[in-house]
Amino acid sequence: MRKSCNQFDSPDLLLRPPAFPASGLQVLRRLKEALDSEECAPGHELTWKAFARLVGAPKSTIQDWTIDGVPEQITRFLCGIERLSEPQRTELFRALCRECPRLHHPRLNHDQTGVGAFRVLLAQGAGLTFLSGPTDEVRTFVLTCAGNSAAQLVPPREVCGLDVHRPDAWVPVPGVVYFQNPRDTAQIRRCIQAIWAEVENCAADLVLLNAVWGAVPELRERIMRCAKKRHILVADQFEDGLPARRGGRGPLYNVVTIAQAPDQRIGLLVEAESHRRRPHTVPPPQEYNLNVSKSDSIVRREGECRE
Repeated sequence: MRKSCNQFDSPDLLLRPPAFPASGLQVLRRLKEALDSEECAPGHELTWKAFARLVGAPKSTIQDWTIDGVPEQITRFLCGIERLSEPQRTELFRALCRECPRLHHPRLNHDQTGVGAFRVLLAQGAGLTFLSGPTDEVRTFVLTCAGNSAAQLVPPREVCGLDVHRPDAWVPVPGVVYFQNPRDTAQIRRCIQAIWAEVENCAADLVLLNAVWGAVPELRERIMRCAKKRHILVADQFEDGLPARRGGRGPLYNVVTIAQAPDQRIGLLVEAESHRRRPHTVPPPQEYNLNVSKSDSIVRREGECRE
């Protein structure tokens, strides 16, 4: 006599929707593999610790997932996503995900000369680099591009820092501390002073400071001292002008001047001191027609470079 379905002796042979074909751990591994190619230099891959840092999960949580399995919520989420049409999926993820600025972003990647020089500069072991640009948005964008590209450098750079902005519109840099819309300058100062010791004592190679230089002038000497051991990128509007070079007494001194075209493309003018303290200037693309004037060692460019 034929058995009914509810008396079937091998229920493991039956599937009921949604019957997603991959486990949560397999999905997690696929995501990590994709991030390996985006976050790391060729031939390198993220450790699980680095992956945990990127996604904001404790290392112990990631270890539990790799041993005991990933929560089913991940695959259940994908079961909902896969029922959307391709345009709907794309539209949904564009709405949910923030933009991740990197040095190969379309706003920058046309300027191979400037970006190439900036990549070389970021690999500098110690020094002080000032990022100067026409707006807060464009300075923040370039600084964030640098931070989110640091792991792709050879050797990779560990990052920490402070940024007074809330990263609602872009993917923040792992290791950087961001602020939750401080009410006024006084609150910004208190926040910076409260967290500065953590930044000053961190083991990172690359330190990003956005709108800190102008907000807390009394930290400038300490920033200068830190720059003798680590590379510090300072983005600000520099209302009083860029600080003067200190010759052999100060850290290596670099300047990156940012120009933005009407179509939002960005050009970089990089001036970097070599270890022999001789300035090296890489001009931006001709189309930007920059007219930049700072210290007398900076190139003034209007169609062509001249000192």
